[in-house]
Amino acid sequence: MFSVFPGAAMSAVDYRGQTTLITGASAGIGTEFARRIAARGSHVVLVARRKERLEELAAELTAAHGVELQAPKSSSFEG
Repeated sequence: MFSVFPGAAMSAVDYRGQTTLITGASAGIGTEFARRIAARGSHVVLVARRKERLEELAAELTAAHGVELQAPKSSSFEG
């Protein structure tokens, strides 16, 4: 079980070899969820409005966990 409370543990699920889409990954619970899922071996696709924060998080997770990360090149919408 995932908990937003500090120090709470996620259930022991093996995420290696899986890919997880994480929205809102540039701040708050999205960032923390990305960190925890990557620590368990899942590749992640990060989506958020703040490109700079996404790039920082992607670099952090790659260095710390060696997982494959993907972030859209552009998240702007025209219309």
